[in-house]
Amino acid sequence: MRDVARELRGLGQEDRRDALQRANDRIAEEVAQITGRDPDDDDVKRILQACGSPESFARYLKQQYPESRPDPTPVSKPVEESEPAPKPRVEIAPQSWALDTEEGKLLGVCAGLGSQFGLDPRFIRFLFVVLLIAGPTVFIAYAGLYFFMRTRTHDELAPPIDWGKVIQASVVYFFVVVAIHVFAGFIITWIVEGYEHPLVSGSFDALSFQWTWIVEERGGLLFWTIAFVMPFAVLSALPLHKAWSKTLAKLAQCSIAIYCAYLAYGVAALLTGIGLDKSGDFEGIDIARLVSDFFNEYFY
Repeated sequence: MRDVARELRGLGQEDRRDALQRANDRIAEEVAQITGRDPDDDDVKRILQACGSPESFARYLKQQYPESRPDPTPVSKPVEESEPAPKPRVEIAPQSWALDTEEGKLLGVCAGLGSQFGLDPRFIRFLFVVLLIAGPTVFIAYAGLYFFMRTRTHDELAPPIDWGKVIQASVVYFFVVVAIHVFAGFIITWIVEGYEHPLVSGSFDALSFQWTWIVEERGGLLFWTIAFVMPFAVLSALPLHKAWSKTLAKLAQCSIAIYCAYLAYGVAALLTGIGLDKSGDFEGIDIARLVSDFFNEYFY
């Protein structure tokens, strides 16, 4: 059809469009004769032979429009008349304590602080990296600065925040951490109560802190895990540059994985301490009765 259209350039625009429509109708008639199956290569060859070469097909179509003439070439207007005047650029006056999303690498906080105090943004970023020794405080401060500076930034210069995404990420990560904490608490409680069962006659208070630290430190571990995970979760849902969203989400997931590993280490230490404490007393324990009493107490 491209070859046929090229051969029809001598016709006027309306006649050329009508001729191409006739060509399409002719091909459609040939294809319509094929019923009950899809066209194959032999059918395509037959249709091409029926229509003829592009030159002969175009010659036939031209004969249907003997009085057609090419459209006259329009005279182009001077550039200054045909092109509209450029719209004046509206300069937005910079605000104090505003985000700098053009120069920013993450959310524009460090670049905005650099513009506010007349410092190189790289120096501000270096200070944030140094302050990482303070733990999650620096991430909480960064998120707080972002929300404060976002209110001081023109809407045209700051990408919109998807609050639904922010809330969803915060709720999901929070409940995952809490669910892990509750499950670990059930395991630890089961171990301690089993150790103090009358058949075992163990004394949990007699164990050294090096084996039982997980019982007392579990609440603190939960607090610090949430303190690390939640800033990563919130920041990952904000309009970040490039692939930082996935990176921060992976940091949140990595923090949860470290929390799980620490809990597993504490449970292993607790079991080790109990095993060492009772290593010489296992001969007098009726294991079958101990298991039976456990199931009767917790599952029946």
